Amino acid sequence: MEINRLADRSFRQLTSSKTGEEFSLSAVISGALGAQGLFISHEILEPGKSSSAPHFHNGTDEVVFVTKGSVVAKEGSEELILLVGDSACFKAQSGLPHFISNQSSEVAEFVLIRSRLDQSDVVYG
Repeated sequence: MEINRLADRSFRQLTSSKTGEEFSLSAVISGALGAQGLFISHEILEPGKSSSAPHFHNGTDEVVFVTKGSVVAKEGSEELILLVGDSACFKAQSGLPHFISNQSSEVAEFVLIRSRLDQSDVVYG
């Protein structure tokens, strides 16, 4: 059994390569656990920040599970508030750009889970 403790996680700042916008702080848990076939990350989202630029996936569903605070899950024109313990799934091939944002005044955290693919299936826009 592999264990990944919070104290051992190394977070990195996600940043848009196009605009320089800063997104979430991200620690990839699946790599530290040696998990194959899964991508799992622990995301820390400061107030007023988004997790990424709007995007969708062609080949994998993406699940978020809120562990601290509240976030807004946006997909297309739909926006839903997620609280601690809530989860949402962005379906593959929806063609609807999605992202998570923190519109509160407190830091939020969530876990992101999706299949690990050999090549990127992300479409931005």
